[in-house]
Amino acid sequence: MGAALLTGCFIASYSLLDGLGARVSGHAIGYIAWMTVINAFVFAALMALLNFEALKATFTIGLKPLILGGTGSVTAYALVVWAMTQAPIAVVTALRETSTVFALFIGVIFLGEKLTGGKILATCLVLAGVITLRLL
Repeated sequence: MGAALLTGCFIASYSLLDGLGARVSGHAIGYIAWMTVINAFVFAALMALLNFEALKATFTIGLKPLILGGTGSVTAYALVVWAMTQAPIAVVTALRETSTVFALFIGVIFLGEKLTGGKILATCLVLAGVITLRLL
C-alpha cells in the first residue's frame, strides 16, 4: 500500500509541474521541447559516466528502437501536456492513467499474458473512474 501511495504522489507531482509549467510558459510545444532536450542531455551525461558502452550501443545497435520509442514517447508526452493547457490537470492526469488498460490488452492479446481476476478488477476500477469523471 505504501509503494502505491508513493507512486500516486509522484504522478500527482510531475503532472502538476508539467501542467503548470506548460500553462505558465504560454507555449506547450516550447515547454515540451525544452523538457525533452534537458532530459536527453542529463540522461546522456549520466550514461556517459555510468555506462559509456551502453550509451554508444544506443546510437548503433539500438538506433531504430531509439527513434521509434523516442518519437512515440515524445508524441504521447506532448499530447498530454498540451491537453493540460486545455482542460483541468486532474482530469487529464486521470485519463492518462487509462493507458494501463491499453497495456493490459496489448499484453493479453499480443504477448500472451494471462488475464487474471486482479487485472480484470483493476481495469474495471479504472473504467469506473473514467465514467465517474465524465459524470461529474
